[in-house]
Amino acid sequence: MGSREQVTGARSLRLLGTPNSDAKPPVVMVEPTPGQRGPQRTLLSLARYLSERRPVIVAVPEGFVSKALRAQVAGAEVLPLPFHPSRPRSWATGSLRLLSRLAEEPRPALLHANGLSALNLAAPAARRLNVPVFVHFHASEIRPRSRAFVRLWERLGVRMSLFPVSDFGSGLLEGAGLRRLLRGVLPNPVEGTGAPRNRPHQPFRVGFIGSKNPVKGLHYFVRVAQSMREEDVEWHLYGIDLEKRRTRYVETCLAEIEAAGLDGRVKWCGKVEDVAAAYASVDALLVPSQLESFSRVAVEGMASGLPVVAARVGAIPEVVLEDVSGRLFDLDHPEEAAEQVRSIVRDPQLWTKLSSGAIEVARRFDITEVGQLIERYYEEVLANGARLDRHTRPSTIS
Repeated sequence: MGSREQVTGARSLRLLGTPNSDAKPPVVMVEPTPGQRGPQRTLLSLARYLSERRPVIVAVPEGFVSKALRAQVAGAEVLPLPFHPSRPRSWATGSLRLLSRLAEEPRPALLHANGLSALNLAAPAARRLNVPVFVHFHASEIRPRSRAFVRLWERLGVRMSLFPVSDFGSGLLEGAGLRRLLRGVLPNPVEGTGAPRNRPHQPFRVGFIGSKNPVKGLHYFVRVAQSMREEDVEWHLYGIDLEKRRTRYVETCLAEIEAAGLDGRVKWCGKVEDVAAAYASVDALLVPSQLESFSRVAVEGMASGLPVVAARVGAIPEVVLEDVSGRLFDLDHPEEAAEQVRSIVRDPQLWTKLSSGAIEVARRFDITEVGQLIERYYEEVLANGARLDRHTRPSTIS
């Protein structure tokens, strides 16, 4: 055995424990994709928190999460997974890699699947090792294939418990006939909150952090900017790199910006390398998504002291509290969104009030609160996942 293999083997034994060790058995967290979207950032936050309290193995393809863990979380082991354009192939090869790693080790406490896709990767190992699966459900819809896979794994004897990120997510699972597997709500965490802002920039800056997926509502953002041409406002867009392949949708939005004469006031800030710096650079956040199971962007913005103007869809009303941390609008009335943003731009006292309220609301999602909740849920799952009473289980907002 080479020196690198000896170090890796020794580290694995140290994390997983030996027959004479008093250490807790590890949690194995599974993420099937290498990206930097909300679910991956949530997994990273939870892994950071848990690694200080118990052994953690994070099975993930090489990418954002694996790099961050190696750089920031000395107590977590990274298990690289293969990643293929074909999702079923990634599940199959990833399952084999996971089983190979765990086959000769003491049994893990449980597998933590970061979404229903991760469940398809983790379920074969869970069945083979006879350990439960904690499924953190992030999706804003449930496709028939996902529902079919959950029922398949249940028929094959996989013991799973579903924990959506919001009450809205609970409703989706119930509507899909999966109420029997629901155990509670686990919101996405943020790591710390900032201080209230002193004053906005001049001119006032409205931010958008999203992708070129039309569901994130870039076209609504453009319409609001068009409706507020008379205001002294800059529009800062993060997450869309114009240097890379532009979709027809992005090209259409660009054409509308040019036609409205807003080229000089719309700032394309590209890929988000530093999320905290992006939030710090703007004075309010516009979240015009057409559907959200939680809206991590809204919570991160509030944690940075940003008033949030968001669409009244999905779980957003659970996260953004009307007249406390922001304002809500109906997607059918984009002029309402413009009016809500305009009220914050024109009224410094309202802006200050919502900035302070945003931080207070965001504290409900702090990692210390969500971390304690996931530890409690882990213990319940390990105790055979006794179903929580529907009237006493925590909601996203308490």
